[in-house]
Amino acid sequence: MAEKRVELIIRGMHCNNCALGVERHLKSLGATEVNVDFSSSSARFILPPSRSADDIRQSIEKLGYATGMEKTTDRKLGLSALEIRFLTCFAFTLPLLVPMWLPLHALHTPLIQWILATPVFIIGLSYFGRSAITSLRARFANMDVLIVIGIVAAYGYSLSGTLLGLGENFLFYETAATITTIVLFGNLLEERAVKKTTSAIEELHAIQPRRARKVTRSENGEEQILDVSYEEIAVGDTLLVNSGDRVPVDGKIIAGEASIDESMISGESFPQERGHGAAVIGGTVLLSGSIHLRAEAVGESTVLAHIILMVKDAQARKPCIQSIGDKVSSVFVPVVLTLSLLTLVVTYIVLDLSARDAILRAIAVLVIACPCAMGLATPTAVMVGIGKSAKSGILLKGGDTLQTLAEVQTVIFDKTGTLTSGDFKIKRIIPHNKDENGARIFLYSIARRSSHPISQSLMRELIGTTPIFLREILETKGIGIQARDESERLIELGGAKLRKRYGGGDDAASLYLYVDGTCLASVEMEDALRPGAIATLAALKERKIKTVLLSGDVQKRCEEIAQHLGIDEVYAEKLPQEKLEIVASYARSAITAFVGDGINDAPALAQASVGISLGGATHVAVQSAQVVLLDSNLEHLSKAIAIAKHTLRVIKQNLFWAFFYNVLAIPLAMCGILNPMVAALAMTFSDVFVIGNSLRLKARKV
Repeated sequence: MAEKRVELIIRGMHCNNCALGVERHLKSLGATEVNVDFSSSSARFILPPSRSADDIRQSIEKLGYATGMEKTTDRKLGLSALEIRFLTCFAFTLPLLVPMWLPLHALHTPLIQWILATPVFIIGLSYFGRSAITSLRARFANMDVLIVIGIVAAYGYSLSGTLLGLGENFLFYETAATITTIVLFGNLLEERAVKKTTSAIEELHAIQPRRARKVTRSENGEEQILDVSYEEIAVGDTLLVNSGDRVPVDGKIIAGEASIDESMISGESFPQERGHGAAVIGGTVLLSGSIHLRAEAVGESTVLAHIILMVKDAQARKPCIQSIGDKVSSVFVPVVLTLSLLTLVVTYIVLDLSARDAILRAIAVLVIACPCAMGLATPTAVMVGIGKSAKSGILLKGGDTLQTLAEVQTVIFDKTGTLTSGDFKIKRIIPHNKDENGARIFLYSIARRSSHPISQSLMRELIGTTPIFLREILETKGIGIQARDESERLIELGGAKLRKRYGGGDDAASLYLYVDGTCLASVEMEDALRPGAIATLAALKERKIKTVLLSGDVQKRCEEIAQHLGIDEVYAEKLPQEKLEIVASYARSAITAFVGDGINDAPALAQASVGISLGGATHVAVQSAQVVLLDSNLEHLSKAIAIAKHTLRVIKQNLFWAFFYNVLAIPLAMCGILNPMVAALAMTFSDVFVIGNSLRLKARKV
């Protein structure tokens, strides 16, 4: 039975530790490959065989969360539930703080303070308590456990003082109310800031047109234009796209010409001219012209849909460095509870402080130590880094890929179609029997039976030649192609490996044509360097990254290209299996990237620490590597590495801040230097600092 992958939207999580509690709950139900992300309010997992999606949803809803299958991006009018909670708490908390600055003695009375603090306490207990209970059910104490204990201790102690008439020294209702209000304010700031880090998905969704013009024919042959929704478009439909419109789906132009902005794929806004027979991608913009388009991929099959799905998967996959924060967060709360209890006992019994002061210090420890910033440190930076890459036409498949790419030490390049354009030209044909026309006929006849880029280029160069009939076609990767003609002669076309078998031929040639083992002709081919190759290799050299050329082409040509580009090492005339072994040997000793065309280099892409595809905007390219340069712009390779390095640097900064903050703040709270209200404000600041530091990535130029 096939695995069923489910994505749910979970509303009501207000911190990363809430997400961790839900994640543990899903695992306890038997779900696998679980990832619950607070930043995008989503859960992705493989459904356990014994349960349905509805069962899982109901189970999550019993924890107090709302669930859905789709996330709406429409902003509802009015205030959100969190905003209403915060404003209500603020309105009741402010009068409790006013007596600190103004002589309003009526507000000091226990009854008035109790009336003002109770609504805030109820809101705080219901809001944070649900998450705390959920985490405890999952056998994990999250940050809300600390908040709940803090406000219950402050409110409960004050209520006891009120009921027993113990006087103002036993009242600190304002502490319970202020902690609740400030932490709610922090959650509100987090919610708004996190929305900015997750904007990449929403921006990609916004690219997709919702309506299209469908072209039909009436019974009398007249052309009719119907306005249809995106969901009504089917493969084979003819669509009209005019200037200023977005292309609705992937397809092929069957009439007209246009200038198209393909920046959603390439990251470059320079328009591309497209005419009859050209492929176009859904979501791109017609700047000028008008075309009739035949739909070839719709719905979830379009390139844009694949990109959105891949970005979602990428943002859900955690880099290894995140495990540091996750492990600390999982043990942090029990440690803090112990320190808080220890503070209470030592200050009250050993140091002989008043019960009020001892409790305030214990509460300050609980509040200041909330590890929310640790939970936000990695995912917020990953969200921004991957989103920034996607908008530039660079798809990074996950936070783990991002970290690996940032740490790459060696980059191995395929030659044909990667460092070179793959568009070959015949420099000259050297006939060895003085019959160039006969050689051309054999070359064209056998080249047209192969899909290899060199064969296709050779066929285009010899177009117009009359072919002969060939049979028993056999193509061997890394060697060449062979066939038999009507006279049972064995015709073979290949490179250096074939020449080694038979001998003969010209040393400077790229291809050799053999008939029954005798070299009939040698062919010199020219392949221009890909635009940006020189700049890319220079950028890698500046970063002290080792570069390697790995190709099946002849040694001489490979060495010429390597010398021209400044590549460190060259491996030429290698078979596919030999390429795999070389990539594997580099990957064993250093973090290694392999850059190929995403189609015939798939094994090597998989063998490397990180595979980078320059396969163009095709489904094969999107699926074949961990990093995809959608427009095949080689210069985006150095940009991708730069984004990865900056993102990893920000993650490290965030984790350092989160750790440093707690290490510094807890002792200060234990010593009574920070009271609970200041502690709550400082805790909120640490969360906002981490998110703000991540958002810097958006503005940074690379």
